[in-house]
Amino acid sequence: MPRIESLAVLPLDNLSHNPEQDYFADGMTDALITNLAQVRSLRIISGTSAMNYKSTNKTLLEIAHELNVDAIIEGTVQRSGNRIRVTALLIDGRSDLHLWARTFESESQDVLLLQGDLAQAIAGEVKVRLTAHEQQQLAGARPVNPDAYNAYLLGNFHAAKRSPQAIAKAIDYFQQAIRIDSNYAQAYAALANTYFEQDIWGGSGIGETPPIRLAQPR
Repeated sequence: MPRIESLAVLPLDNLSHNPEQDYFADGMTDALITNLAQVRSLRIISGTSAMNYKSTNKTLLEIAHELNVDAIIEGTVQRSGNRIRVTALLIDGRSDLHLWARTFESESQDVLLLQGDLAQAIAGEVKVRLTAHEQQQLAGARPVNPDAYNAYLLGNFHAAKRSPQAIAKAIDYFQQAIRIDSNYAQAYAALANTYFEQDIWGGSGIGETPPIRLAQPR
């Protein structure tokens, strides 16, 4: 396999045949980018840049050239009942050759474990050596309540719109995720960040949003 030091993860396709589930596929894309970005020996294109290629007609070679990356990850996401299936393909950005493909499946509560397994598999395929700390980060995910995770993804989906109305919805969803799972650290972090965004986009003025009230552990 040719040496790969940089990757772009293109938006994963939603195979549910329901456009209202696009937020879930986008959330899985963001998670994969975030996990791969923890691998210091790989250069990963940001999610903001990658999302510009959602539903694009450009070829993978053109995308790889524009983003100046060695390889592209593309794939699909399908959620059916309590099962999640993700298929990922690794494509050489210089030759358009398919280098690797694999399908990952899990129950909804194990979606974070699936995401970590996927990132580790990609890192292993491109022959990147993970440090002990990176291995621990990717393998250390805990089970998550599916309803809390769904609310978290919906919060991210609305927060990205950066309008006062969308940010208010995002805060509601993050608070919902915390009510369902009071130990959901990512939801707390996202809520704090969205309160900051509300100060900027919501017109309330810096420092005017209410303090975050942490849910009491059950």
